Parts: sequence; structure tokens; C-alpha cells
Amino acid sequence: MFQVNGSGKWKMRGVGATVCAALIVVTVACGGSPAEKSSASGGSTTDRSTTSAAVKAPASAKVAKEKIDGCAGFTAEAAAKILQISPSDVKASSTPVHDALRICSYESAGKSSPKEPVVFSLEIEKSVEASIDSMSRLRDNAGIAKRSIEGVTGDKDQGPASRDIDGIGDEAIWLKVNGALYVRAGNVNVTVLQPSDIELQQQVAKMVVTGLR
Repeated sequence: MFQVNGSGKWKMRGVGATVCAALIVVTVACGGSPAEKSSASGGSTTDRSTTSAAVKAPASAKVAKEKIDGCAGFTAEAAAKILQISPSDVKASSTPVHDALRICSYESAGKSSPKEPVVFSLEIEKSVEASIDSMSRLRDNAGIAKRSIEGVTGDKDQGPASRDIDGIGDEAIWLKVNGALYVRAGNVNVTVLQPSDIELQQQVAKMVVTGLR
């Protein structure tokens, strides 16, 4: 079964969780980027939950792979600012999943109270158009996931499956099912997985996008 927690995200339990979780994995593998409403972070939102945005971008918007390998210049100091801890308490790691995909993680390693880590992935596409297509598939699959959940729960009042956010990268979208923020910057797809706070996700994304430019 599925339930909605206090933050508005769908929590999954039981047999249906496996099916839905698999669908989300497929969605992420296709590439993409989500984001939710946040006035404090300066991003405005527009509901376009399942429509494919017709986005055009010049070839010059392509990002050099070296920036992906370097986690877009995101540092322990940047993570410390987000987590509000000392830079010396941040343990940074960068893991290549494959040649075009890298996971960057920044954990609180100090004696202070545990903090959620900053975790994001960077995936470089062969072209800007391919990255745009990945975002379109993400929006479409978000709608499919929403309908799957509604089919299991019978609850048709779950709200939009995703929300677009203006002001971050070339396009950005927050996906309700997994609470992750996806951003496109040229031919790179950025996925902010943690922290879970939407406003902090947007702060991370803005820093990462700046490093990709």
C-alpha cells in the first residue's frame, strides 16, 4: 500500500511498493530533473506535471565532461554552508557510476549532531537535445507513476505528480514520488537526492549549475 507522509511525498508499503519503486528507477535511468515550490529559495513554480516542454537550446550550451568529473566544482565548503557545519566536518566523496554518470556526496563527519548529507548525481548526455528528451520522459513517467499509485490506493486526490520550477538551470522539476530535484543545464542532468528539504535542494542545485557554466 501507499500513504502520504507529512511532507506531501508518497510513502510506499507492501507489494505495490516494489512495482512502483521499479518504475521510479526506470524514470531516473531515462534522465531527468524535479523541484518543488519554494518562495524562500527564490524559485517560482508552475504545474506542468505530465506535459513535455518544448525547450530549445544552442549547441554551445554543452558542458565539458571535466566539469562532471570534478563534481561541478562543488566543494566541502559549499556543503558546509548548506548543512551549517564546519568545512572540516564534511567528508566528501566522488563516485563514477560509469563514464557519463557520477555521484557526489558530502557527509557530516564531525562530532556535532548528525546532518543529512548533500548528495547529487551528474549525468552528461551526448547532446543538449538528448538531455531535453530525458526531461520530457521524466515528466511523462511522473504521470505514469502517479496513475499507478492512484490505481493501488484508489485515492485520486494526490495532487500533481511533478512541478516545474523557474530560475534554476535551463529547466527544473521536482518529482513527488521520490522527493528528488532534477535540473537540466545544457546537456547535463543534475539530480539532487539529499538533503530532503526542498529549499536546500534548490540551493544545492543553483550552486551546481553555476559550477557547470
